Amino acid sequence: MRKKARGGCVGRIGYKGLITDVAQRTGYNQETVSKIIRATFDSIKQLMFDRIAVNIANFGVFYLTKNKSTVYYVPYHDTMLKVFRPMRYIPRFMYARNFRKQIAKVIIPEIPESE
Repeated sequence: MRKKARGGCVGRIGYKGLITDVAQRTGYNQETVSKIIRATFDSIKQLMFDRIAVNIANFGVFYLTKNKSTVYYVPYHDTMLKVFRPMRYIPRFMYARNFRKQIAKVIIPEIPESE
């Protein structure tokens, strides 16, 4: 069964679909494309683990933000149980202005939802 798309999107594509699409566009075989895309994602992930922002021109920036540590109280517990959540890093993405302008120009026809 096909997964529901988010926001204004009309469909979704997974990792295998991305590999197939890039292979068709570039003319390389799927195995080579898969290795390149996996290496790209792994590099972005490792740089973010090292707390380095990754800027891809005309696309956007992958970066980390800190969430401060907090204490939650469980009111229905007999002793007002305290639950401590430590500080953690949250991955974020901020799209480039050029990317936003390019997407804003795209006209997507309305597709009626089938029940």
